[in-house]
Amino acid sequence: MNFTGKVCVVTGGGSGIGLAAAKKYAESHGTVYLIGRNAEKLESAAETIRLETGASVTAISGDLSQTEEIERVVSVIEEQSGAIHVLANCAGKSVSAMLMDMPESDWDSVMDINLKAVWLLSRRVANNMIANRVEQGKIVSVSSISAKIGEFGNGAYSISKTALGCLTQVLALELAQYGISVTAVCPGYVDTEMLRDVFRKRGPLEGMTASEYQDHLVSQVPLGRMASPDEIGGFIRYLSSEEASYITGVSLTMAGGKMLI
Repeated sequence: MNFTGKVCVVTGGGSGIGLAAAKKYAESHGTVYLIGRNAEKLESAAETIRLETGASVTAISGDLSQTEEIERVVSVIEEQSGAIHVLANCAGKSVSAMLMDMPESDWDSVMDINLKAVWLLSRRVANNMIANRVEQGKIVSVSSISAKIGEFGNGAYSISKTALGCLTQVLALELAQYGISVTAVCPGYVDTEMLRDVFRKRGPLEGMTASEYQDHLVSQVPLGRMASPDEIGGFIRYLSSEEASYITGVSLTMAGGKMLI
């Protein structure tokens, strides 16, 4: 999978799955842009990838739930590199709380990051692909197995990811005429700081310590372990490649055999 000459934009690239996907693009000789809110974290990640791969990696901070911020960020990329070939929507937020108790502000923040930002950025990047006549443009979003069946104490996240699956389908239908494919990955339990935070915060909602809750969840995975970020990042790279030229409009589960639907 050779990404030479391709511009790959990754949100949430400062850590976890986003960082892993960005490394995969860089290892395959892509030009990578990391997008997120934390400028210091993004720049540290970009420097690490540059040192490990020798690829061109640029960090740009911005709030992707705001249209004007998306316009600013994408305009910087266009000024430096022109056409965008790949967008990986990897930024995400989870709030461990019962829906009956959740503050409205938490609901809004989850929807802004997990759904609204994906819609706004995908629309803006798709317009770049269309204007530049990009062949086989790729938009890949990180969803979750919780999109396929709701999870106790994880309502806002589950609902946002379910909506992301529908967004993926509709964008795929509308952008097919331009040769742009749109897909989503539904990981199971991935060994990231975000999931470790879930263990700490959601475990008590179900009467368990963080360690007990981790063991409880992993025990439901036939392969008996969590995924590494690299495993998910590699699959995102595959869906972004020409090898996946006939895949669009689907949310593909990658969960070690934990098939909920």
